[in-house]
Amino acid sequence: MERTVILTMGNIIDSIFLEPTPLLDVANTKAIKTLAENEREYIQKVLKLTKNRIAGTRGAAALLDLPASTLISWMKKLGIKK
Repeated sequence: MERTVILTMGNIIDSIFLEPTPLLDVANTKAIKTLAENEREYIQKVLKLTKNRIAGTRGAAALLDLPASTLISWMKKLGIKK
């Protein structure tokens, strides 16, 4: 409506400018992963790169710039086993 008022010449609105709003495609929302799923996959990829080493200079925690204890907590939370 605001756009219609701005674009109207004079005092009378003779046509309304409506823009279609995109609807959420429910069929495609299943393709969207949750944050937890993305975190789980990312940590698993990093663990694979580091050959399941968590701590140390060549460990996953160092690559993720996290304390090893934090990474271990996230792994437990996300159900990732060594």
